[in-house]
This record gives sequence, C-alpha cells and structure tokens, in this order.
Amino acid sequence: MSQPSNVGIKAIEIYFPGQTLDQAQFEAHQSVSAGKYTIGLGQKLMNFCNDREGTNLVSIPSARSNTSRPLTS
Repeated sequence: MSQPSNVGIKAIEIYFPGQTLDQAQFEAHQSVSAGKYTIGLGQKLMNFCNDREGTNLVSIPSARSNTSRPLTS
C-alpha cells in the first residue's frame, strides 16, 4: 500500500479577542506588587473574550477560513 499524499497541517488560524487589558493597570487595580504579571508572567497586555464571544463565535470564522482555502502542495 502506498503512502497517502497531502496529509498534515496545511494552514493554521489564530483568533485574538477584541478586548485588551493592560497588565500594569490590572496590577494596580488588584493591589498586587508591581511586576507580578508584567515581569512574573512576562505579559504586557492580555486579550479576553467578553460575554458575547462564545465558543462558536471564536471557532466558526477560523474553521470557515481554513476550509475555504484551496489545497496547495
């Protein structure tokens, strides 16, 4: 039996939520030591989903984009 061709990852799609939180301001709001998130975790910004961005809203555009691309070798 021969090996199948065109098998593997051909594309990847990444979704970034629209809401952004500045980690330095979040440290001040949480009353934690400066650098807990920015130095300790190495983050300057954090994106997050709001209450209207569910699993379907995040996954469907990425899936549609990947399935509509033509297969190239």
